[in-house]
Amino acid sequence: MPEFIFTNFAQKRFNKLNSATQTNIFNKLISLKTQANFQAIIKPLKGIDESMFRLRIGDY
Repeated sequence: MPEFIFTNFAQKRFNKLNSATQTNIFNKLISLKTQANFQAIIKPLKGIDESMFRLRIGDY
């Protein structure tokens, strides 16, 4: 099962979001944990660490 870890920068930005957006992101991450092919949905970050990924959720 995948583990999602926020960088310090991402955590600070996440904490500044309104609660509806935070809930939307949290729910998407929970649903990804149950999908066998979650790597088909997320994209690796280029030029940084190949084990770090990005995910677009709504406007965020």
